[in-house]
Amino acid sequence: MFRTFKLMLAFLLAFTLYAASASAQALNDFWFKVTASSSGYTIDANTGFIKKASIKTTAYMHFVWDSVNSEYDFEIYTNVGTAASPNWQSTYDDSFSTEGANEAIATDAYFEFNLSSNYFGGYATCLITLKKNGAGAVTGATVNSLGGETVDGQIGGNEFRGGLTIRSTKVAQAKLPFVP
Repeated sequence: MFRTFKLMLAFLLAFTLYAASASAQALNDFWFKVTASSSGYTIDANTGFIKKASIKTTAYMHFVWDSVNSEYDFEIYTNVGTAASPNWQSTYDDSFSTEGANEAIATDAYFEFNLSSNYFGGYATCLITLKKNGAGAVTGATVNSLGGETVDGQIGGNEFRGGLTIRSTKVAQAKLPFVP
């Protein structure tokens, strides 16, 4: 009886470790179309007075699983050109780890969005939602902030601080407006 219990416990442990390692790569090589925005205040460089301001951009984010560090490396691509003459560049890269079943939460991840002359960056806790088919394969995903703050930014040459909102949806690489 005790031996059966130990075998069942060993099987349960092995299955748990296998399931954790399998789900820990669910977002590997996924691309996301991101809408990032921040509302807050600029601080005038000359007077120190604050003024309400906001900034918003569309970006693309690519996730790659780092099996050595058990986290995701990601790159953010933004248009540093104009709408008429786009110039999509990799403008920021970092990493983050996930928590929970199906990698549901990314805690305290730092994101930065660089535009042609302005930028904003900050920390966000994100909810990761996976859509799976009947076989369990991931067919879609979203990464959306639950809350965040812009701790570093610049608009028109003035420092910027505010809240941070990130909304993203999985997108096929073939649908990107640039060739990575």
